Amino acid sequence: SHNGFLYGVGKNLQGQLGLGHTNNVPLSLEGYPKKDEPQKVNIPQGKVCELACGLHFTILKIESPNGQKFFYGAGDNGWGQLGISNKENQSIFTLINDL
Repeated sequence: SHNGFLYGVGKNLQGQLGLGHTNNVPLSLEGYPKKDEPQKVNIPQGKVCELACGLHFTILKIESPNGQKFFYGAGDNGWGQLGISNKENQSIFTLINDL
């Protein structure tokens, strides 16, 4: 966002929004009843340089205050597709060590 925060909205059944839970966050549409507002995502210290979203995952590239870049993933990891050391879904952004 323009204020430096990251917000999540939409389907979240595998935790792909990185909100720490797996509840969907529906967005209100014009002409429909008001739904939940986008929720602020807690991200590691630094700023989001890039973001990639798939159907059930999200990958963030974060630049730390000292200029280092790190990758974090959230969401479906049943086959190890996030590249972390386990095969459990992640509902918070988890450091991908091997990048």
